[in-house]
Amino acid sequence: MKLSKQKQYNLVKLGFATAAVLLLIWFFLVRPGQSRLIQRVKAGNELTQKVAAKKQLIQRASNVDAQLAKNSQKLLAIEEQMVKGDIYLWIEKTLRDFEIPGQIEFSKYDPPQIIESQVPPKLPYKTASFVVTGAATFHDLGTFLANFENSYRHIRIHRLEMEPAALGTGTDEKLSFLLEMQVLVKAGNTASGAKPKSRS
Repeated sequence: MKLSKQKQYNLVKLGFATAAVLLLIWFFLVRPGQSRLIQRVKAGNELTQKVAAKKQLIQRASNVDAQLAKNSQKLLAIEEQMVKGDIYLWIEKTLRDFEIPGQIEFSKYDPPQIIESQVPPKLPYKTASFVVTGAATFHDLGTFLANFENSYRHIRIHRLEMEPAALGTGTDEKLSFLLEMQVLVKAGNTASGAKPKSRS
């Protein structure tokens, strides 16, 4: 059945009107909603990333706290070994624990001197420098130094001088040695009233 020109015109007009309405619906309803949806998805992704970053930060903070607690325990253990009371007597007693008669012997302890710490930053410790002399074989002296430094992390050997104690024919001749050491002392533990002692 053939439509009249008027009906064809009305049909075309209706098609254009429908297309126009659909276009208006797209521009004013669908497109803004789509944009809002994209923005919300983007905001959700950003929020997820922020939450993940915060979780990582919290995890790192927990790890730092755990490491700090561990290091604090180590520091407390080292501070427990530090000088308590008279520095001179503490040094003498500490070194006597490493003395082995006939192998390594300490003959003289000079009184300790409190010096300014050369190590930054400023810490709640003072540094006491002291000199001790004695005699030992080269091997025994090396063993003593290794054991001593491993036992007392807050003491370091600042200077070591050695010379033959006497001429001999053995392979394990004694050496006279002079050791200058520096020991960290907690503030307040700086008494050094004892007089230097020496033994023949």
